[in-house]
Amino acid sequence: MFVAEVGTCFGITSNSSLVCSGHGSCDSLNNCSCNSDYYGEKCDLPYCFSLLSNNSLVCSGLGECTSLDVCKCSLGYNGSKCDEYSCYSELFNSPNVCSCHGSCVSPDSCFCSAGYFGQYCNLSICYGSKDPSICNYGVCIAPDVCECVQGFTGTTCSIPICFGIPSNESTVCSGNGICKSPNHCECGIGYFDQNCETHSCFGVRSELTSVCNGQGNCSALDRCDCQLGYSNPNCELFSCYSILSNETSKMCNGNGYCQNIDDCTCNNGYSGTHCQYPVCFN
Repeated sequence: MFVAEVGTCFGITSNSSLVCSGHGSCDSLNNCSCNSDYYGEKCDLPYCFSLLSNNSLVCSGLGECTSLDVCKCSLGYNGSKCDEYSCYSELFNSPNVCSCHGSCVSPDSCFCSAGYFGQYCNLSICYGSKDPSICNYGVCIAPDVCECVQGFTGTTCSIPICFGIPSNESTVCSGNGICKSPNHCECGIGYFDQNCETHSCFGVRSELTSVCNGQGNCSALDRCDCQLGYSNPNCELFSCYSILSNETSKMCNGNGYCQNIDDCTCNNGYSGTHCQYPVCFN
């Protein structure tokens, strides 16, 4: 009886299912003929998506080709070709990855767009600075955009507002003071109240009855609009027949004194509205 000779390939008989790694046939001693998807002298090296398992680009260069079209991915990578990864739980191609302000270039590694920084690209750069104090009294919410707290304005939130008007406006504090902080005016000399809206005349507030010696209206700082018959800056002088009350030598023709407007009190021996007549005794 004739028995066909059984060949071997690398210690495994040709009729074994394990010969040539189970991926080819043993044609002669240690000579494997591999199936189309495997290669190597023992047919133990697979292809993954048309690339040889020893190709540096197999499995996107981020994993190992362990069997036909099966990649074992490196830590942080996944997908059939190891071409998928995430940044802080967001898939690399998600529109929300890296806070929508950057690119996920490798697992948990964001490359931020211009104007943003931080591990998650969630922080903004304002006016060339990463220091949050650049916005003074505010927060940098986007590149070169400061959001000011109430009471401040300006590109870097450095300008206080007093009663609705920024401190760099000429009309702030009624134009009569300096806005030192929100709704806090430092009034100039002669001005009063929160918004410096009240003025004075010669040290007396304009709304008091004693202003301008009670004989006029304080219309502006140290400006009295005197009643008829009164004059001088503070309305302290009155007229006696066109002669001011401080001209005592001329008043009442020098023969009396004037107590009120056009009211002469004559010295003994004189009479008349202007004390212009001497009194003759018989």
